[in-house]
Amino acid sequence: MGKEDMEGAVFVILHRHKFIYFMCLMFVLLSEGGKCKSRNFGYLRPIPEILRNYTMQWEAIEFGNISLIGRNLKYDSDQGTLAVKQGGSYFFHLTLHFTSTALDTVSSRVNVTLESATLVLLSCEVELPAVGQLMMPVTKTCWAVRNVKRDSRLCAQMIVHSETDNVFGWKLLSNGSGFLIHRVYGP
Repeated sequence: MGKEDMEGAVFVILHRHKFIYFMCLMFVLLSEGGKCKSRNFGYLRPIPEILRNYTMQWEAIEFGNISLIGRNLKYDSDQGTLAVKQGGSYFFHLTLHFTSTALDTVSSRVNVTLESATLVLLSCEVELPAVGQLMMPVTKTCWAVRNVKRDSRLCAQMIVHSETDNVFGWKLLSNGSGFLIHRVYGP
């Protein structure tokens, strides 16, 4: 089994068993010295914010001194963009994990889009119900494979549609939420 096959196997596992996914990820992608072996792989999680319309900010997942951002990707935390240094077909996987924080929540619809210039690469819509009691978290997973041009800058936009101006009672959690990108084909 070659390196590419191993990396592909990681993504099959991802969808079903997150713990196993991370164990395989550590084995296949990480090397000594804190460098990510896979140049075309990145995993980020959102920095928790109140639900509002904005360009989402992310942080790299780190295990000690090991960062899960490959050399062909670069995250700019000031602009909230991820630069893709190599063109090709990319696998995008987005998990959004929300929790209710109040007894009375407002019904809302949250749409997170991953964009490159004016091109939407991935759109993920989540319905957050209005409830009169604390409820179980709401999680939505979306994925796509899209072509991305070399030197593209990707960003994620959150748009909130709510019955009121204030989305009361819901919060996006960083634990359980994340954005994965992996180049699966290219020149």
